[in-house]
Amino acid sequence: MDETVKIINIEEIMAEIKRDIKEKGYKNDEISFSDIVPAYTYGAIAHSNILDQNLRVLLTIYNVPAYRHLESNRKIGSLIIFAKKIIRKILKFYIEPIVSDQNYVNKLAATSISDLYLEIKSMQKSIDFMEEEIERLKKHNENITSS
Repeated sequence: MDETVKIINIEEIMAEIKRDIKEKGYKNDEISFSDIVPAYTYGAIAHSNILDQNLRVLLTIYNVPAYRHLESNRKIGSLIIFAKKIIRKILKFYIEPIVSDQNYVNKLAATSISDLYLEIKSMQKSIDFMEEEIERLKKHNENITSS
């Protein structure tokens, strides 16, 4: 096997980079933090009242009943209800484990969402505190530098 070794000339590469910088007109100025505009602005959770309400509802309805009350207003309604009750009895062994598993998943999802929401609220309070502290320190720093 014939392996060729490529010699890298760092001086040449640096000269090429410097030439590109000069051609493109880049300047070697330092950037201060006050010049940087943040890509995202963080604020309170949008629509937190709606989220609170939805979370309360979710925590109350996550349990799905396996069977609901049957009723019918038709002329043959009692016959339909009787047939549905027989079908329920036949399928009970199949339906109840599925509903039980689904209720378990719903409960885990609801409590996880609730926990995440509480964590987000806690982090938001921490962020608000830190922003206030930053503003206080900026004012303190301005007072020291202007004295």
